[in-house]
Amino acid sequence: MVRTEPSDREGPPGSLTGPPRDIVVIGASRGGVEALRGIVAALPPNLQSTLLIVLHISPTHASLFPDVLSRAGPLPAEHGRNGIRIERGRIYVAPPDHHMTIGPIGFIRLDQGPKENYTRPAADPLFRSAASVYGARHRNHTDAGR
Repeated sequence: MVRTEPSDREGPPGSLTGPPRDIVVIGASRGGVEALRGIVAALPPNLQSTLLIVLHISPTHASLFPDVLSRAGPLPAEHGRNGIRIERGRIYVAPPDHHMTIGPIGFIRLDQGPKENYTRPAADPLFRSAASVYGARHRNHTDAGR
């Protein structure tokens, strides 16, 4: 189990620079909405991380999911927009019919590439890009001996 120290989660929102722990990527099917609302409701208002969420949704319907998450917890949520810089203390949700990925130096990228696992948006492109841009986690005392 990894322990989060207060310095990992407190402070004002700002531009995302720093160690890999500053992002959390989540993928869920439509059945995961309630679980995601619960996660967001439990977040502190001064969170020093960014959540990037892919929810498998219909490509033909407008998504109100960012509004749902904004009302559920203390952090603002919005659809990711191509080219915007990722900021701490925010939640970005993939818009319908677009894969959301992380580009170099902390920018969101959107595309309508091929569906993955029969869906777009899909979680896999986001997970791959996060691993590529932010790399492996640093080991800490809780990982010692593994």
